[in-house]
Amino acid sequence: MIKQILSDMKPLRIILIGFAIALIILRPAVGTSMVYQGWAMVPTMLAPVMTPIIFMLIMLDSFMSKILMLDIPVDARAGLRRVMWINLMMGFVLLAYWAPYFYEVAHKLR
Repeated sequence: MIKQILSDMKPLRIILIGFAIALIILRPAVGTSMVYQGWAMVPTMLAPVMTPIIFMLIMLDSFMSKILMLDIPVDARAGLRRVMWINLMMGFVLLAYWAPYFYEVAHKLR
C-alpha cells in the first residue's frame, strides 16, 4: 500500500508534502517574537512566509490532479484520485495547524 502511494505521488509531490510536514514541525508558538539572525530566524520568519506558498502549491496540485483525471481512462484514475485526496488532507492539516498563528499575527497588526 505504501509503495503504491509513493509510486502514485512521484518525486516532486513527495518533496512538496515533505515541505508541508517541515512547516508543520517548524511552526512557532503563538505570540513568539521575531528573531532576525541565526537559525532561530527559520521558524520565526522563513516558515510563516513559506506556509501560504506551500499551501497554494498543494491546492494547485490537487486541482491539476482533478483536471488530469478527466483525460485518462477510468481504470487509471485511482492513483490521481489518491494523490488529490492526500493533497487536500495535507492542505487542511497545514491550514488548521497554522491558523492560530496567523490569527494572532492579524490581530497584532490592528
